[in-house]
Amino acid sequence: MRRWFRVVLPLPIWLIAFAILYGVLTALVLYFEQRVGQRLQDLRKVSRGVLAFATFCYAVCRVGFFHPALYLPYGSWLATTPWSSRKPLPWPIHIVLQDVIIVGVLCGLAWPMFGPSTVMILQAFLVTYLLCLAVAHFLTGAWGFGYAVIFGVGLAVRLWLDPAYSCGAFVLTYGVAYVGLRHSLARFPWEYTEFQERILREIIKSHLNQNSLGWPYDRLAPKFRDGSLGVPLQHALIISIAAGWWLYAIGSLILDLEGRKTFLDMIPFFGICLVPLVRLPRYLDGYWPPISLAGRIVTGRWIIPGYDQVFVAPLLAAALGMMVIVAADLFNVDLLCSRPGALSLSLFISLGIGPTLKEWRLTGNHRITKGLQQTTVEVG
Repeated sequence: MRRWFRVVLPLPIWLIAFAILYGVLTALVLYFEQRVGQRLQDLRKVSRGVLAFATFCYAVCRVGFFHPALYLPYGSWLATTPWSSRKPLPWPIHIVLQDVIIVGVLCGLAWPMFGPSTVMILQAFLVTYLLCLAVAHFLTGAWGFGYAVIFGVGLAVRLWLDPAYSCGAFVLTYGVAYVGLRHSLARFPWEYTEFQERILREIIKSHLNQNSLGWPYDRLAPKFRDGSLGVPLQHALIISIAAGWWLYAIGSLILDLEGRKTFLDMIPFFGICLVPLVRLPRYLDGYWPPISLAGRIVTGRWIIPGYDQVFVAPLLAAALGMMVIVAADLFNVDLLCSRPGALSLSLFISLGIGPTLKEWRLTGNHRITKGLQQTTVEVG
């Protein structure tokens, strides 16, 4: 029995640390409440936050260390064994009875202080677990299931304040995630597409590229070493819609109208203005215009289409996003509709409109220089 339970249980040191922290916080809350003679809701929220954080960590560990696509040593070992999807995994990824017991214990700890709102602990576990599982679906090529889980969890978040409907959405989403899990495991070991390999490289590469050839050889190498495939158009479309859907879902939970307006104005601003600014340095680092600004003025070449094309998508994303917001405000369109729509439109243009980084580097009308992240190779 003990060995059966230990399969999914975190390391004892983490359990002890959590027990001490939560016990001390609960004792302090009860002590101060006794002194003042009333409930201190702010202090109770701190205690509930500790429980929610512990639930979050447990859910991340349940997928991060149990899925062969996320825990690479486990995946490498599993690939050398005769295991197939027709057999159970050594460590279960799907929700098992042990998970129910552990989450139930966390809910039991919260119930005396929070009553019915304890359901938030269960919701926090399901949100984190399903989003981590969606990431694993993306890495194993089950794109459709991954996106379905993203939208399903967004629906559950939208219904968060109604626990019965929210948990119902979680159950349906878990069903989709489980089918996707079986589908992805049936193709183990996985063969990654170029886009998936790029994502994996971005995840595991360090800030110092140990495989770098240095300047100028990295620029002249037959293959790009820093990932340059771009985001496929269909993925850019779905990602942008998902971002708008999540903005709508989270924004609808903010009941205070002023707070909702602040949130719905702030997040689209970052998406509309900062995402294009993040894209541009990726393209321009090490690829400068063929002539300087003074040269453009002297020669009359104000616009160089072969080079200036790189500015079209970022400027268009920012301009159209802001135009949608301004037009929506003029016609009194609900913020929950206009802001997510503006964010989705801007993100789609930033992610999906070319040229891709590879096309730009191979065909752009630029001069190649030493970029900010390039190291020089000394010879002799």
